[in-house]
Amino acid sequence: MRGVPLVGWPPDAGCLTSAQVDALLMADVLVGDEGFDPPARERFVRAGAEWVPVASEAEAVHILSEEAARGRAVVRVVPAHRLVAVWRDSARAAATEGPYTPVAGMRPLDVQLARWQLPAGAVAHDAWAARDEAALAAGVAWVGPAGVSGVSETAFAAARPEGHGELVDASGAALYEGPLATMPPSAGPDPLLVHWRPRAAARPPRVLILRADGQAGPLVAAVRREGWTAVAAPILTFASPDWTAVDDRLTHLERYTWVVFTSANGVAAFFDRLRFLGQDVRRLTGRLAAVGQETCRRLAELCLTVDLVPGGESSQEGLLAAFEAAGHLAGQNVLLVVGDRRGEALASGLRAGGALVTEAVVYRTVPRPLDEGVCRALAENRLDAVVFTSGSTAQFLWAALRGPEREALARLVRVSIGASTSRSLERLGIGPTAVAARPDTASLVEALRSGLGVAQQGARA
Repeated sequence: MRGVPLVGWPPDAGCLTSAQVDALLMADVLVGDEGFDPPARERFVRAGAEWVPVASEAEAVHILSEEAARGRAVVRVVPAHRLVAVWRDSARAAATEGPYTPVAGMRPLDVQLARWQLPAGAVAHDAWAARDEAALAAGVAWVGPAGVSGVSETAFAAARPEGHGELVDASGAALYEGPLATMPPSAGPDPLLVHWRPRAAARPPRVLILRADGQAGPLVAAVRREGWTAVAAPILTFASPDWTAVDDRLTHLERYTWVVFTSANGVAAFFDRLRFLGQDVRRLTGRLAAVGQETCRRLAELCLTVDLVPGGESSQEGLLAAFEAAGHLAGQNVLLVVGDRRGEALASGLRAGGALVTEAVVYRTVPRPLDEGVCRALAENRLDAVVFTSGSTAQFLWAALRGPEREALARLVRVSIGASTSRSLERLGIGPTAVAARPDTASLVEALRSGLGVAQQGARA
């Protein structure tokens, strides 16, 4: 018995070559490893064909010989990673080239070409049947082993395809993985399964956007306008606080000479509660301060004038500096409108300046479960950048990730919306790659552009 087709079935049945499919469909008897049930077998084995499991190669050769003697078309099927080992073992057992003719396999999706590098003179013609088919795939370079007629041993060195390469031994264990430019030649007399990925076409960067539920829209739109792919992850949401103490403060607004808003979310929650309590906004007689331009804009939408806003950094520290520059803090009654994850810098600084500070916690920040797709994208290195829009987004993401995903996060371009968020990232050990000049959408996109540009230059270096 000679020339029995030997088919290595890949993990993805869609990666079978036309030569392999033809061999499978013509078979009357298919002999496979015991316990091996290839994917989508019913699609590639014709109705009426017999599938025979075997426990050893000796048993496989015996059955194939008997069936071939009866005039039936026979095929030996093994998992793709065992193909070379089966070919080698059968050849050694027979002390010849063995009973099989390997049917060339190719993975046209992520691995553009698979080939066998067999000892000189031991390659049957059919083993190269996929050569013409492979040549049709864009970016594929065909390289043959030494000693094969018509293929130069130096072809590989002369025109190495760019990309990632792997050398796999007969048992499927990786002997080498890395750039094709430094891939070693065949090591030893045993066959090797060799495959490589030509350099993939440039894809747009994928940007993970961490924002509160329902607030990612403007940034997602801006990222898409840049031609990038936006992956929105609503990692947190807002909930009501205990209003018991807060309501008393909201119903006596005339007590306060200053009302200070530390976030746009605080503005929304504060005035929603005022409306719920039936309070007249005209009782808000004190002067207003806001931590940044977005908070100012929310107040302006309510036809309210902001008296004090940081001239530099839009943060609690920046607002404190603005208060200190204005002076006259001593004895001022200040209502500080905050969330539950507030920092202490502003309240402590105002008190140190002599102000009488009362805090009103008008919302709570709570984590949302992280989408499993985000975890997979991180683990599989399918993300390029991540935008942190608050310290809470950094802390909640870090808490949701496992070790390998955290390591992948540390390799991404990390863009921070400002100094406070940057400090949160640094405490986690993953300081920002780039920081937005201002806490707005345009500045975040500019920081992303800068961070991605540096990353791409590093990849080319």
